[in-house]
Amino acid sequence: MKDIAEKFFNKFSLQWFKTEWDGEITLFDEFDKDIESALEDPVKKFWNGLV
Repeated sequence: MKDIAEKFFNKFSLQWFKTEWDGEITLFDEFDKDIESALEDPVKKFWNGLV
């Protein structure tokens, strides 16, 4: 979760939220692609550890 939060705030800074964000959430639609590896890697490591 820490990695995902870091990627999010690297892309969308707190300052940006305070000064520029207009409340539109569709701009976050592509963020799942940015965090895909952060989600997949731990799952792969978990399953590889079981096998």
